[in-house]
Amino acid sequence: MINKKGVSGVVTVVILVALSVALVAIVWSVVQNMVESNLEQAESCSSLFTEKVVGLNNEYTCDDGSSIYFSVGVGDVEIDAVLIKIEGKTASKTYKLNEVSSSPNLKLYTGQDAHAPGKNSDLTYNLSVAGEGLSPPYSIGVSPIINGNTCDEIDRINVIGSCGFIQGFP
Repeated sequence: MINKKGVSGVVTVVILVALSVALVAIVWSVVQNMVESNLEQAESCSSLFTEKVVGLNNEYTCDDGSSIYFSVGVGDVEIDAVLIKIEGKTASKTYKLNEVSSSPNLKLYTGQDAHAPGKNSDLTYNLSVAGEGLSPPYSIGVSPIINGNTCDEIDRINVIGSCGFIQGFP
């Protein structure tokens, strides 16, 4: 009987070691997957730290009372889409610009359907804030979508001035 108690202790230690190894393997697998997915997103958005890839042009951003105008420029990078976040006093809305606009109230300054600017270009947009239910004062932010990953907000204008001060705007 004495020998059986010793074997039982060895079996217990072997089982505990096996459970510990299995637990470490499971945790390692989960952590590795999380790190790899975050690295993929970080690689897509890493160029944003070294150069201005997507930005707002404050010169062409203004409010005329019923619409706001804003200009978005894209640098030397291919983007999938651009997210535009307009914040009013009581509400905020986000618009996705890729091949087409996500809102009928968002048009190009020329009146055509809105779409994202291409590589090394910029476009000016007109958003009917009255039609969207947004009220002043307004702020605007822009976030690029690169390789299917949405990057953090890269540029922001916190105070949108009146169009009366900008020559060439209504």
